[in-house]
Amino acid sequence: MRIGAVLLSALACTLGSSAAEKAPLPLLATIPLPNVTGRFDHSAVDLEGQRLFVTARDGDTVEVVDLREGRVVHSLGGFAQPQGAFYVPSAKKLFVSSARDGTLKIIDGRSLEVVNTIQLSTGANVIAYDPRANHLYIGHGGRQAGDPPTAKRDAGQIAIVDAAKGTQIGNIRTNAELRPGAIVLESGGPRLFTTNAFGSEVVVIDRKKGVVLATWPIPSAERSGTVALDEARRRLFVGTRKPGLVIVLDMDSGRQVTSFPTVDGIDRLLYDAANKRLYATGSPKIPKNVGAIEAYRQVDADHYERLATIPTGQDGGTSLLVPATNRLYVTLPRDGERNAEIRVYDTEP
Repeated sequence: MRIGAVLLSALACTLGSSAAEKAPLPLLATIPLPNVTGRFDHSAVDLEGQRLFVTARDGDTVEVVDLREGRVVHSLGGFAQPQGAFYVPSAKKLFVSSARDGTLKIIDGRSLEVVNTIQLSTGANVIAYDPRANHLYIGHGGRQAGDPPTAKRDAGQIAIVDAAKGTQIGNIRTNAELRPGAIVLESGGPRLFTTNAFGSEVVVIDRKKGVVLATWPIPSAERSGTVALDEARRRLFVGTRKPGLVIVLDMDSGRQVTSFPTVDGIDRLLYDAANKRLYATGSPKIPKNVGAIEAYRQVDADHYERLATIPTGQDGGTSLLVPATNRLYVTLPRDGERNAEIRVYDTEP
């Protein structure tokens, strides 16, 4: 009897484990954002302080969420369409870029007061971070959404900011039209990869020398907006909106390895190196309420299979993967009677 019970228990554990593998990204919690309307953009995490910062681009605020308590504890104002956000733990500072006035505001992590403002150019957006050099890279300038053909803008650029000193130490010019739609850095070399938010190309930059090394066209797409990197397997993932695809490139040559369909209106691509998974979040403009997370398993460097499609909602593209805690945060705007909210998913297999 005891042996039989043990066998039954082992079988139950095996079945339970198998079921868990077939249902990735279980929803752990929902954090309400009751006083926020409009769309969100980027988010950043303070692991030590257990805080999440979310830019409410339409409301001109940055929402500060206590992850232990699961609630908003501060709403920071004074921004002009905040978009990019990054928290640097060594400096204990939050960096927020704003598109409308082209600024990068530096916020003390303890007092949450603005301690410095760096003037960039209109369209200041995505932020990437090099922890070894302690440098931030901020995309700004270039053509903006809704610009008429005759609009005059600053050239597309990537600012370099010393995170410890809170000062701008450089600026990399890309080209007149390019608005950096995403930035990803390799850790084992000097390259930076960025996309043209309104075009179909990847621009490869030597961030140490501040020069463009190559431009890789994406011929099968009209818009390439988001990127992720698997440096160990030398793969660069590019998310395109027209059509909705994930295109996998060799990160050394730019050669296209494979591609596969993804969520319409893709906004973020997130690569989970520890679990060999790729997540795409986004939603189309029409129809409403069909946003989703697409989860993929990396079979090997050249092959990927869909694990799950998890419905979210309209404009549900703002997401942040935190590998250290196996969490994926997806922020959704208000929709009818439902308040804006952050959905917390478990990424551990």
